[in-house]
Amino acid sequence: MSKGVIIALLLITALGFFLRFNNLSEQSLWTDEFFTLFESSGQGIDINNFLGHLSKSGEKKLMKSRDFKPFIKVNQNKNIKDVSRSLFETGAHPTLYFWIMHGWINIFGDGALAFKFFSLLMGLLSIPLVYYVGVYLFSKKAALFSAV
Repeated sequence: MSKGVIIALLLITALGFFLRFNNLSEQSLWTDEFFTLFESSGQGIDINNFLGHLSKSGEKKLMKSRDFKPFIKVNQNKNIKDVSRSLFETGAHPTLYFWIMHGWINIFGDGALAFKFFSLLMGLLSIPLVYYVGVYLFSKKAALFSAV
């Protein structure tokens, strides 16, 4: 790989970082991110039971964000077995991602920035990966275009 291509990939990756990082800490979690947080913290069963209890009671209640507050913070008593049990009992989702996220939030915390940073890193790693796949399948020019 030439020096110019390496510099171009570094610049594209730096641009990707700045575009992804811009206002990252000021964005609230989206629905799928909340789901990931619930499942990777081992509380998927707990929230499933909470919602199931509401539906069985017939209570017509408009849910507010404060209703979910107990499920947002990481419960240190929950471990990887709880994450696995929750995934196996509540849904049809692959476990590896949630296991990785369980470790991530135990190391870096459950704040919005720490939580979203994992996706940011994976997005950054995809830039050179897309380049190499583009070179393999097409050409260097197409690969650089794809990386951008």
